[in-house]
Amino acid sequence: EPLIQRSDDKPDNVARRLATFREQTEPVIAYYAAQGKVVKVNADQSIDAVWSDITASMDKVGRA
Repeated sequence: EPLIQRSDDKPDNVARRLATFREQTEPVIAYYAAQGKVVKVNADQSIDAVWSDITASMDKVGRA
């Protein structure tokens, strides 16, 4: 089938979305990271392993 490119997938639109992410989302992540409330999970593993890491992290947060 021929490639169909959506208007929101064009380089200018992607660049604009990334800029918005950097301006609006990264500061929120930094804020919570400074409080020790951000947990990174390795998503390059099986779905079950990712879920296990997420639930283990949530259990730790619940005990804090």
